[in-house]
Amino acid sequence: MSRFRSWRAKHKNKMLKVPLEFESEEEMDRDRCASEPPTPSSPPIVATSGSAEHITGENYMIHLKLISGHNLAVRDVTGTSDPYVKLKHGRYKARSSVIYRNLNPHWMEKFIFQTKDLSLPLNVKVYDHDIVSSDDFMGQGTIHLNKYEHNKVEVITLSLTDPVAPAEQLGYLQLEIKVLNMTYHEQHAYEQQKLQQSKKKIQCWNSILTVTVLGATDLPAMDSNGFSDPYCKFKLGSQKYKTKVQPKTLNPEWKEKFDMKLYDDQSKQSLFIEVWDRDFPAADDFIGECLVELCDYEPDVQHDLRLPIGESSGTLHLLLVISGLSCKEESDVLSGNLMKQAKIDFQLQNIVKLLSAKEIGLLHITIERGADLCSYNERDIRSFVTIEVGNAQLRTHAVSYTADPIWNKTFSFPIKDIHDIVHIEVINERKGKEEWLGQLMIPLLKLQVGHSKTYVLKGKSCLNRAHGTITINCDLVYNIVCAGLQTFKPKEVPVLEEEPKFQRKLLLRNIHKVIELIHPVVQVHHYIQELLSWQNPVQSLMALMVFTMACLVAEIWIIFLLLAVVFIMYYVKVYIKHESSYFKESYQRVQVDDNSENESDFSDLEDYSHTKDPSEHVNWRQRFRQFQDILLTLQIMSGYVVDLSERVKNLFHWTVPFLCWMAILICFLAMVLTYFVPLRYIILIWGLYKMTKRLWKQRQIPNNEILDFLSRAPTDLELLQWKELARKNT
Repeated sequence: MSRFRSWRAKHKNKMLKVPLEFESEEEMDRDRCASEPPTPSSPPIVATSGSAEHITGENYMIHLKLISGHNLAVRDVTGTSDPYVKLKHGRYKARSSVIYRNLNPHWMEKFIFQTKDLSLPLNVKVYDHDIVSSDDFMGQGTIHLNKYEHNKVEVITLSLTDPVAPAEQLGYLQLEIKVLNMTYHEQHAYEQQKLQQSKKKIQCWNSILTVTVLGATDLPAMDSNGFSDPYCKFKLGSQKYKTKVQPKTLNPEWKEKFDMKLYDDQSKQSLFIEVWDRDFPAADDFIGECLVELCDYEPDVQHDLRLPIGESSGTLHLLLVISGLSCKEESDVLSGNLMKQAKIDFQLQNIVKLLSAKEIGLLHITIERGADLCSYNERDIRSFVTIEVGNAQLRTHAVSYTADPIWNKTFSFPIKDIHDIVHIEVINERKGKEEWLGQLMIPLLKLQVGHSKTYVLKGKSCLNRAHGTITINCDLVYNIVCAGLQTFKPKEVPVLEEEPKFQRKLLLRNIHKVIELIHPVVQVHHYIQELLSWQNPVQSLMALMVFTMACLVAEIWIIFLLLAVVFIMYYVKVYIKHESSYFKESYQRVQVDDNSENESDFSDLEDYSHTKDPSEHVNWRQRFRQFQDILLTLQIMSGYVVDLSERVKNLFHWTVPFLCWMAILICFLAMVLTYFVPLRYIILIWGLYKMTKRLWKQRQIPNNEILDFLSRAPTDLELLQWKELARKNT
């Protein structure tokens, strides 16, 4: 007891004194609620008042609202300025946003800070933002906080002056200020909120919001030329994203993708979207806005949204996915019931209903675990997995502090094309940056369903071995008839498709492959010339007899019979004699260099162009670009020919048995059809179908069914990327 009395006497002056003034606290709360409406764009720090206790004259909350500026000084050669404001009060510093090309800016920004000494002045300085040189001074002013009545909003007109030239007119700022006495509970809540904000900087994300901005339609014309230059702004809490400007269009296509991290306290936030029209040098025009409530959308599902843009007639098209949520326990019974229902839905009895549906099946994939993923320190490991099937992409939650993570996360993907690729990537988040660890590319038809399977991760080119393994479990259900019919339709266009770039190695490879394709044709041509010249009379006589018999006996249906026989011969060779050699004949000699695939191989020419005379620089640059475009076109054309030939070759090598059995069935059907129906009627029916297809299918995309069928067969490079690597013996 004596020890407590001595401590109390020692700290008596430091203890809080609480006056019993309940009415002033209620009036302050009433005034605060009436004068401070919440703003969703920049939510202020709100301190709750649950008590009437006051800290006498030591703690104050300053609410400062920067409204606008008027008649500010000109600091740019264009006759305008790019003003922003700096605030300083003791150790507190803040800065407003930059308003470009405007001498009468409107900020409407709030600043809230705590102080214990109202005698310290609040210094306000205005600067002009410059990119190249240092920012120009535009004036300053001082606000004395002790002159204003507490708990009351007051409007300030702050004249700007320059200490070097006091007589110069620099305009003025319009502000609102309110000085609040803080209660003990308000101070405690304020400190707790500041602590949470400081922790948030190092806080790990709980889930990921992935937004793909596809485009917009029917935007209003904001410019005098009847068009707009639209761009979008996205905001989620303190995270922001801005798309590129699409010039002179009312139906822009952005095709941009970005991620925003969601924390525990952001799960119920809203995504604010604004659409603007870019104007230069004037201020940008506001077109409209959208609001997306994230709690209304189911996680781990891709949502296709078409949002109205404010009061205008425009519509914004985007894809939204909330993924990466913490693992939820899913019972085997629930997963089994889901697959049982899918098997019922995609039965052959429902073929009529499925023909009008977009989905032909369902993929149920579980990312179980990883092993030996990286050699980092365990404190730097925070790994997660992304899964992409077609245009749908999802991700698991992140697992920290282990190189052998266990995710046990299950996803369901609706299947639109049975020839899609399951693309799996393992990524590590280290010190706030994402580092790529490995990947897998597995065709749907090559998935081993019904049990867990461990795969070796591959490198960036998907040809060499990466560090670690990953274990997955898959279940796949699909309707075989709908899958076969979908094979003759165009492939789904990727939402985000990279533009082709010139690569010298790829061009040389395509030219080499074209020469290899032409070489057998040249040999056949020389052999026919030898037969026609009767250099070998025996061979020429036999060729003449075969040609005569073929013209007299052969029918068109024999061609399809021969094609079916070729497929069957290769089936015996691949699956019975095990003499498949398409891997040996493909890209074994081609070395793919990931570091140089984006280089142009013309850097020496570009460096040489800088040494030329400036008057010749533009012409040389234009000629260089034209030459590069020609080479790029040649690369694309030769690549198309090479890919098509490789797809035909790999189709006969039974690399995709589903396609080969379909080809054999089609050959026998075509053989029967051409045997009983004259060729002229077949050509007539085919021509009528092609010419009238757009009349009864107005939204049908013009396509070639044979090329669409061949596009499902893999190229040699894709075969190597899909090839499963053998696990190392431990």
